[in-house]
Amino acid sequence: VEPAYVMDLVNTALPYDALSSYLDLGVEFMHRRTAQEGGLELARKASDASEAFEDTVTAAEQKIFALRAIKTVPKTLRQGLTNVIGEWEVAQQNPGKITGIESGLHDLDQKLWGFHKRNMVVIGARPSQGKTALCCNIANHVAVDLGIPTLFFSLESSMEEILKRIVCQRGRLDQEKLRRGTFTVRHMVEI
Repeated sequence: VEPAYVMDLVNTALPYDALSSYLDLGVEFMHRRTAQEGGLELARKASDASEAFEDTVTAAEQKIFALRAIKTVPKTLRQGLTNVIGEWEVAQQNPGKITGIESGLHDLDQKLWGFHKRNMVVIGARPSQGKTALCCNIANHVAVDLGIPTLFFSLESSMEEILKRIVCQRGRLDQEKLRRGTFTVRHMVEI
């Protein structure tokens, strides 16, 4: 899609307050289309003498009752579109700024625009490539520097291993020297 076309859509978009009535109209057409399909299927089954008439009527009733159940969908769709438009409005009000929770890593934030609600970010790589260290850095930044409550899960490392990493990252301590027992007060002063 050409960027000019997308900008044209944005500039000629309907007013935000009209969105609800257009969504209702779209849902109504969806109901009508579903009713038509159900009617055609009922007509086909009614003319098929190999099926019991009672089964045909039961299937028709199920289709009609299913149409009534669909009415719960627009609220979800409406809320989703409201959220999307809200995110776009925030971006418009803050051009070029990270709109989510910053990771503390500039290049990553430029790619993701920060972490956002309802998003799942999966970090994957081969063994010993630094996945846990990266996640510890991000969690450390979000929890300590930004003051946002953070929950950290690891299926590979124990709580103690994660804590060692975070304490050493935060304190800029050499974990290798601590592990070997060669860390001294002099090392703390050097840092």
